[in-house]
Amino acid sequence: MTNIYCTGNLTITRKDLNGNILDVDNGSNLILNSGLGALTKLVSGQIAIPTNPTAGFNLNVYTTPVPYLPYYVQFGTSSIAPSPTDVSVHQNGTLDANTVSPVGASPILRCTTYNTATNSIVFQAVLPPNQGNGPSGSGITYREAVLMSYDVASPPKYSWFARRVFSDKFKDSSVIIEVEWTLTFATREA
Repeated sequence: MTNIYCTGNLTITRKDLNGNILDVDNGSNLILNSGLGALTKLVSGQIAIPTNPTAGFNLNVYTTPVPYLPYYVQFGTSSIAPSPTDVSVHQNGTLDANTVSPVGASPILRCTTYNTATNSIVFQAVLPPNQGNGPSGSGITYREAVLMSYDVASPPKYSWFARRVFSDKFKDSSVIIEVEWTLTFATREA
């Protein structure tokens, strides 16, 4: 018997305004139970397609909610180790109760997606210098990231797919953070 499994890897690169690399953090992440459930729904075809899709248009370009597709990332301040059962403590499903102007988290970032190989998907996003600098704008220290799907538009509701904690990443208006989240699918004999 052959099993299919999925692994995740998150690379976080902090740069200064001139593009010089300040530091790079690279490591595996935990695909959550909710992420495994989303994969099951996607493979079985239990996905709600946006209304009036354009023929030949890829779903990864829609900005309207497409449940189970993890096209969004957000940074937060918790350093609690991930657990398979992790979910948001906020009703909106994000790292902060306010999706418009988060206080303890970054803005929600829309990812660009592409395939690097037949069995990998890469999600990329950028936190620019003028965003995600904490409530006072003088800086914030991020320690976690979540990969999420956008499930409902009004009120906004997200679902976590994967999560990772990492060493302190200070962000202010002099720092750009680039994120690259890679999901790789493989098989192994049971």
